Amino acid sequence: MDRLLPWLRDPFRARDFACEVVASLSPGDFCSTDKRGMDEYGIALGDDLQSRHGVEGLVTWYVKLSLERRRDGQTVLLASLHQPERDFDERRVGGPLKVEFKRRSSP
Repeated sequence: MDRLLPWLRDPFRARDFACEVVASLSPGDFCSTDKRGMDEYGIALGDDLQSRHGVEGLVTWYVKLSLERRRDGQTVLLASLHQPERDFDERRVGGPLKVEFKRRSSP
């Protein structure tokens, strides 16, 4: 949540944004699975999604997902979502993806 709040400014808006981004992932966005078993994705958000959440220009996002079983037996989805540190290379199933992450004003 800490990496989303500077852009969305409210935990409920950040949660809604994260849910929509995760729901938008496609098989082509998959990059790899890290050492801890978290799946890594690189996604370019469409203009509509950016506009709905007020993040125009913040196109490319890094997403990590993992399923975790809690002590009470429930399974939860853990998600990490933030600005990528570098471009996505050919390991991304859908091909390389350049980072485009510079805030622009709404039209």
